[in-house]
Amino acid sequence: DQLMDFGWKVLLPFAFINLLVTALVVII
Repeated sequence: DQLMDFGWKVLLPFAFINLLVTALVVII
């Protein structure tokens, strides 16, 4: 359960950054 919580804290920001970078690449 603690591992899942750690996973979410890492994966969620990573996914958000990935989405942001993809959006920037599409705009540029």
